Amino acid sequence: MVVLMLLLVGSPVSGVDASDEAKDLYTCTYSGCTGWYAPSQGCDSDARNVASIYIRIPSTVALNELRYSPTCHSYWARTVLSASYYYVGTTVDGPTDYSEASPAPLSSGQSIYTRMVTSASSTRACGNVDDDSVVGIPVYSWCTNYHINN
Repeated sequence: MVVLMLLLVGSPVSGVDASDEAKDLYTCTYSGCTGWYAPSQGCDSDARNVASIYIRIPSTVALNELRYSPTCHSYWARTVLSASYYYVGTTVDGPTDYSEASPAPLSSGQSIYTRMVTSASSTRACGNVDDDSVVGIPVYSWCTNYHINN
């Protein structure tokens, strides 16, 4: 039930957007970030996409991204919807897999993201959408290439 409440908060659907004060109070690096949501730790502030793939059914409806924070040295998956009224699911596939699914259809521009992982080898992001029902997780379709971590 807690996860469902987190999924409904704000424009990013999964995780809670932390205030600036919380970002100053809660930080992590490397394995200390595993299992946390990036915004709650401030890790989204310097995040960049290291891999991405469009989800097409048959036309493009979402962008699935593997995000990385150089400060936190952590990865997570984010799926951003470009069409309205789709259920979304996403998985970060690494040493530990984390998955999230929207409990209701999302609107265009909304996103869902996973908890963070730290990997010494390789990581990828997978995602899927469904116009009729909640996406079953974990998701291992529409995956980015594996990102080899340095």
